[in-house]
Order: sequence, then structure tokens, then C-alpha cells
Amino acid sequence: MCSCCTAGISVGRQNVRHVSVSITFVLALSMLAVCGCLSSSTHQEDWVSHHSLYHRLGGRTVIEKVVGDFLEIAFRDGDLHFSRIKCVDSQQTLEQHKARLRERMIDYLCMATGSTVVYEGADLRTVHESMHIASDEYRRVIRHFDKALRCANVRARERVEFLQLIGDIEGSIVDRGMGKLVSH
Repeated sequence: MCSCCTAGISVGRQNVRHVSVSITFVLALSMLAVCGCLSSSTHQEDWVSHHSLYHRLGGRTVIEKVVGDFLEIAFRDGDLHFSRIKCVDSQQTLEQHKARLRERMIDYLCMATGSTVVYEGADLRTVHESMHIASDEYRRVIRHFDKALRCANVRARERVEFLQLIGDIEGSIVDRGMGKLVSH
């Protein structure tokens, strides 16, 4: 027998107590596993792979909250220069444009996280190419999304996955000629 197997075998009350406690502990863990209260990492990984980020976030309701909070934070951040946003229709007020932007962002993020929602806006590169967004600005955007996700009580795993998704689209949004923030 190896030393792990023989560790509890010897003469004396203390070792008998140790074996008794160990058996009780093993039985408790077994019961938790049977009830489903304790699951293996493989089971958790299988569950995560079969459930989209959209569902794990909490669906459209949570994405709406995250986008709403993000836009509030971003529009208050003078260094992001959201004033570059041009209203598509000259008759459209800034508030109407913000509402349209919010809906487009929600639709895009719902689609990107795995829902059946279809994003009908223009591709991200086309939308952002005339804005000349610097990489520093984009990093601020990611930090603001992180704040919004935390406000919505999104769990760490989903928050990291969502922020990775935002990071992955940077190449379609950032003007590579713009390394640092530019004062406007």
C-alpha cells in the first residue's frame, strides 16, 4: 500500500477518530455530488458551452441595462468625445439619436452574445471610420463597459467573456493612425 492509503491505519484512538472524520467528509461530499450541489469542472464547462453568453448574462433585459448604464457613463466622459456622433437625419435631435444608438448597440450585443436577434445596422468599420477613434479611447470604452457590467451584477466569468467580445471588435472601430487621445 502507498503512504496515502496507510496514513489512517495504526493503533490508537486518535487515528480511529481521524478515519471516522474522513469517512464522514467523503460521505458528505458524495451526497452533495448526488444532489447536484457540487459539480465537476467538466460538467460546468459542458454547461457553459451549451448555453450562450446571451443566456448566461440574463438575456436582453441585462444587456439593455448594461448598454443604458454604459451610455450614461460614456456620454459624461468628456475624453471620449461622443460629440463626434453625427445625427443621420438633420431633423433628429441628439436625444433621438442616443435612443437609436442605444437600440443598435443592444441589437448588436444581443446578436454577438448568441441570441437570435438580427443586427440590422451597418458594419462596425463603416459606422466608425470617420470618427477617428484612438486606441486609448477604446480602452476607456472597455473600462466603462466593465463598470456597467458590475452595476448590473454580472458574474465575473460572463463579465470577462463580454469584455473579451468588446476587445475583439477593436480592430473594426479604432483608427490605427490614432494612437493617443486627441484633444478636440
